[in-house]
Amino acid sequence: MKIGVEARTLFGTPLTGLGNYTWNILQGLQRTQPDTELLLYAPSSLKDCSLRGLPRARIRHSGSHLGPKGYFWTKFVSWRLIRKDNLDVFIAPRVLYPYWIRRIVPVVPIVCDLNIYLCPDLMPKGTRTSYGLWFKSDVLKADRIVAISQGTSDRLKRILGRAADAIVLPAVSDLYQPPTTAALESVREKYDLGGPYIVFVGTLEPRKNLSTLIAAHQAVNKHRADAVTLVLVGKRGWNNKPLIEMLDGGIPHVRELGYIPESDLPPLYAGADAFVMPSTYEGYGMPAAEARACGALVVATDIPELREAAGDAAIFVDPTVEGLTKGIEQALTLPRPAASRSQSWDDSARILARVLRQARRA
Repeated sequence: MKIGVEARTLFGTPLTGLGNYTWNILQGLQRTQPDTELLLYAPSSLKDCSLRGLPRARIRHSGSHLGPKGYFWTKFVSWRLIRKDNLDVFIAPRVLYPYWIRRIVPVVPIVCDLNIYLCPDLMPKGTRTSYGLWFKSDVLKADRIVAISQGTSDRLKRILGRAADAIVLPAVSDLYQPPTTAALESVREKYDLGGPYIVFVGTLEPRKNLSTLIAAHQAVNKHRADAVTLVLVGKRGWNNKPLIEMLDGGIPHVRELGYIPESDLPPLYAGADAFVMPSTYEGYGMPAAEARACGALVVATDIPELREAAGDAAIFVDPTVEGLTKGIEQALTLPRPAASRSQSWDDSARILARVLRQARRA
C-alpha cells in the first residue's frame, strides 16, 4: 500500500508531541505492514528530517525555499506532487489536507485535539486562522477519521456531529520503564536534584496552565521545611509572556531545564515525587502515559483525555491553585504506584492500517 503523509510535523529537532506520534505510528506501520511504502510531503525549505527507522519511505519536496511553508503550502502547493504519485491513501496528521486531493485518493485525517473549538485564543495566530477556515470542512469531507483518544472522538461528535471511525492511541516506547538505581542516581546528580521534586514535561504554552502550577507549588512549599523543587522540561512556547517573565525573574525552587535527552526522561519521571499535568485541555496527554509507564505517581487535570492517558492510579484534580495544591500534597504522602502502560505502537499501527484499507476500498 502506497501511503502519502503530510509530513511537516516530522521536520525539526527534537520532535514535539504530534511529531513523535506521527513518527512512531509510521514506524509501526512499516513494521507490521510489510507492503507499506511511505511518501512524506513537505516544503523544500524543510530539510531536517531523518528517515532512520523508515526503510521504505521517501521525502517528496516541492515549492521554492522562499515559497509558502505552512498550511497554505499544504492546501495549495503539495497537490502538484501528490497528483503524480498514484497513492492508495493519504494521511493528514494535522487534519488539514490539500484541496482537490479527494478527486484522486481517499484521505484519513488524524484528530489530535480540538483546540480550535475549546481554546482558540491559546493557539498560534497562523494555526488558528487556518483551522478556522478549513478544520470543519476537512473533517466532515474525509473518507475516514482517526482520533488519538476516545475523549477526542466524543468531543468531535458533540461539536461537529461526526465521531472518529477508530481510536489510535499514542503508545509508549520500551524506553519508558522503571529505571535502574544507577540511572536514577545519575540523573539526580546531573540535574542537581538532591531533595524531593515534582516534574512537568511539555511545551511551555498557555494551555498547559503552568502559572497555576507554579502558584500551587509555592503554596505547597509555604509550610514545608524541606522544599519541593518544581522541574519544568520542554521548550518555551507561544502567547505566554507573563510566564516567561516570571521564569526569567527567578522563582524559588523552580528549575527550568528546557529540552533534555530523551534517555534522561524515564529516571526523571521515576525519581519524582509526582509528575504533574495541569493542562486546561489535552487531546490525550502523552507525558502522563510515559510517566505512568516509568512508575511515577501522576497528578492530572480531571478531563476524559487525561484519564485515558494517566490510568486509574493517578490523582485527578481541578486545574486551579487549590485543586493542584491538594493533589500535590496528597501525592507527597503516597507510595509510587506500579508501572503500567496501554497498547504498543505496533498495536496502534495495526488499527490505523485497518482504517486505511477501509478508506482505500471505499
